[in-house]
Amino acid sequence: EPRFIGRERHLDLLESALDRCLSGRAAVVWVHGSSGMGKSSLVAHFVERSTERRPDLLCLQGRCYERESVPYKALDALLDALARHLRHLPEGEAASLLPPDILALARLFPALHSVEEIEKAQRHVLDMPDEREQRRRAHGALRELLRGLARRQPLILVIDDLQWGDRDSAGLLAELLRPPEAPPFLLLGCFRSEERESSPLLQALLDSAGQLEAGASRELEVAELDQDAAAALARHLLAERGRPRPDGDGIGAADVEAADALLARSIARESQGSPFFVGELVEHAVADLDGSADTLPKFDDDSTSATLDRLIVARLRRLSPETRRLLEVVAVAGRPLELEVALEVAALGFEGPAAVANLRASNLIRIRRLRSHDAIEPYHDRIREAVARRVERLDRPRLHRLLAERLEKSESAEPETIASHWREAGEPAKESDWVAEAAAGAARALAFDRAAGLYARALDLEPSGSSERHRLQLSLGEALADAGRGPEAAAAFLAACGAAAPAEGLELRRRAAEQQLISGHIDDGIDTARGVLASIGMAMPRSIGQTLFGLIGKRLRLKLRGLRFRERPAGEVPPDLLLRIDTCRSIAMGLANVQPMLGMSFATSHLLHALEAGEPHRLSLALALEAAYSAAAGSKSQGRTAKLVEAAGRLADKVESPQAQGMALFAAGIAHYFEGRPGRSLDFLLRADTVLRERCTGVSWERDTVLFYSLRVLRMLGRVAQIRGLVPATLKDVMERGDLYAETCLRSAGLWLCELSEDRPAAALQEVETARGKWSQEGFHPLHYVQLGARVDIANYEGDGDRGWAAIETGWPRLERSQMLRFQLVSVDANILRARAACAAAATPGKGETARKKLLAAAAASLGKAEKHRLEWARPFHQQGRAVLAAFAGEKEAAAELLTLAAAGFDAGSFELPAALCRRRHGQLAGGAKGAAEVEKADGWMKEQGIANPERFAAAFLPGPW
Repeated sequence: EPRFIGRERHLDLLESALDRCLSGRAAVVWVHGSSGMGKSSLVAHFVERSTERRPDLLCLQGRCYERESVPYKALDALLDALARHLRHLPEGEAASLLPPDILALARLFPALHSVEEIEKAQRHVLDMPDEREQRRRAHGALRELLRGLARRQPLILVIDDLQWGDRDSAGLLAELLRPPEAPPFLLLGCFRSEERESSPLLQALLDSAGQLEAGASRELEVAELDQDAAAALARHLLAERGRPRPDGDGIGAADVEAADALLARSIARESQGSPFFVGELVEHAVADLDGSADTLPKFDDDSTSATLDRLIVARLRRLSPETRRLLEVVAVAGRPLELEVALEVAALGFEGPAAVANLRASNLIRIRRLRSHDAIEPYHDRIREAVARRVERLDRPRLHRLLAERLEKSESAEPETIASHWREAGEPAKESDWVAEAAAGAARALAFDRAAGLYARALDLEPSGSSERHRLQLSLGEALADAGRGPEAAAAFLAACGAAAPAEGLELRRRAAEQQLISGHIDDGIDTARGVLASIGMAMPRSIGQTLFGLIGKRLRLKLRGLRFRERPAGEVPPDLLLRIDTCRSIAMGLANVQPMLGMSFATSHLLHALEAGEPHRLSLALALEAAYSAAAGSKSQGRTAKLVEAAGRLADKVESPQAQGMALFAAGIAHYFEGRPGRSLDFLLRADTVLRERCTGVSWERDTVLFYSLRVLRMLGRVAQIRGLVPATLKDVMERGDLYAETCLRSAGLWLCELSEDRPAAALQEVETARGKWSQEGFHPLHYVQLGARVDIANYEGDGDRGWAAIETGWPRLERSQMLRFQLVSVDANILRARAACAAAATPGKGETARKKLLAAAAASLGKAEKHRLEWARPFHQQGRAVLAAFAGEKEAAAELLTLAAAGFDAGSFELPAALCRRRHGQLAGGAKGAAEVEKADGWMKEQGIANPERFAAAFLPGPW
């Protein structure tokens, strides 16, 4: 095809991406270049050629527009195309493709309701209160729908002008492309290179490209044509357009060819390699009477854009006033415009059809079918930009006003589009109304980030003192909370306090404190909570001594009164008591994994007030939280914990509260964790997450805490592959939301281990240090303890046992002062960690005998403290520790026997990595062919888990003189 001379390499790359798709794997090509380089034409030609070769190939195409305002704007037109395809399938075929959650998807993309089979769908009625979960299901439904389509026939998705897309679209596209088993389609995403750094969608998508399956994503730059290719394109277009030929005596065919070649070379030189500019220069040459190269505009010192503007303006001058006016309206609109609306705003009557035909013939506009109407738009963005710049400064507001007034009467117009025209017309009050309407629509479509941005913009437009500001501020806070942006939600709730009644203001401050605390902004949250507590006659302890004294008193009160209560509905409970319950719960949740003793104090107050109130929903939540704290005491409170878990679950089922049911399952998972049954714990934690995710709203702390303990359990079990699959995909989302608690959990309890498994100890340590630097430095929290363990294990991995032991020596006094060693599992785990650090330091080459003996004595003492708890699940850890000490003492047979016992114990408890490490060390002790086979088998298991360097991993978690 002569039009694509110089683009052969580009077409070859697209062909190879399609081959990958045809082999059953997802493929993505990001096609980018400056405006006018021919990206869209290249992709359109590739699709047309591919469809000719493969008639069964299905191509769905969409485009973003700079002023388009719908949620998920990068995919809206694509889903329109998908709806049209489904409507035209033979009867029954569409129904077979629909996933269970198709109604959730149709809520995001209303065009799908035009598909009869979707309108009939009654599966999974959307009664879930958690809108974030509905969005997750909608994303999954689109993934499944596209997978079904791709299985029936080859599938290409094309999205043009991605630079105008939004963050919500980026999240959905990332979900579609997420491994494993991404739908086997080919996605062609086109964007302007110059917008790469400023587009939120492009930044999010291209940053996440590394998370795709290897080889799935490629970039294709469409740059300037070289002189020969540009000249060849010019000659083809001149012949296609039928340029007037010079005539006269003595001019033959050779002279005509020479003239064309000269003109084509001039066009190539002046176009600077832009195919679009080549086309405009050809149009100029064809329109000129003599068509000579001398009439071409010269660049000199002018910019390409300015020269191109002059060419387009020259074409406009050849149009009738009516035709030119229509083009100006279309350019000012900024996105496809209903043809009927455009003709009305341009005040064209019977001249309309002729004006449209003239513009189409001149390649200045194109007509597309959108849903139920024809839409008109400029043929190319460069034309739109040039024409819009030419519209008189005083005429622009008038056109925008006319467009806004006419679009207000249209059923298909988007609220934000109308708002943008009122803005350009200089009418902020009318703009504010439509922006607020657009925000509400975005919230209904589960585009939370977009809704929050629109509510913020509506607030900026509202004058101070306006009665609407309070409502908008509340809506902003709700949208931010739904988006999981705790700190920003807190700021919005606090800002709304100014215009609130006293009771509402107090509740808003409580919600703000909760958002700060549950998102990990602890110091701010405590400050806000102090003010709320003072208002309800309570106080925040200011020292560990005050905390313990108050806790002892509350625990005694609870023991004396028992768990008796008189059930009554919330309407019969004094509002100030309900506020106390909710405030204590907010603080207890936020501090549970930060300052556990202080959190336990407020959890006890929460339970005491809930028992007094007797309101079953709140009481069930309080019992579940009490069960979790009871479980932390370990085996000595096992019976009481079981009764609390059972009571919380029974009450949750009685009131049919999904949140309470989820928390009862969470409490059961925590009980199994602290009592040394990690396999059972993981089962309950996963069930809790399912209930909280699918059936609840406003439970980000609960889900973050389930995630934290799930990572701890997976770490105990040694399921590194599961951690690697879970953590990186979650981290980016929680960072964007400002959820510092979840981010710190992920970095402290999982991400460092992912880096270490890939043999990147420096990166692993950086993750831990990043978590430490962002987290509150007040006191010594459970997350500080987890970070301490990570620093020890990383130091051991690097063979620097002395550094790990120094970290223990520095951190241990802080751990003791925190009172966390009162919790049985922490005491056992911490002493095993201390023993491991001492053994790693003792194994350091060049260690003096005196220093080695001192370290081994410390290790033996720590193991003894752990063994005093007499926990069955911990026995294998004690045995492997004693095996290390036996190896140091030269008692090879005793060490081997202890390792065998430990491995069997680990197998019984499903502790897979510790079992593999014991067998590896046993093989090293045994030596010979049998020992080598044992080592090889253990290394094979570790490599299946994605552990790149089994020897260093063994040095990290089972150090010694092996």
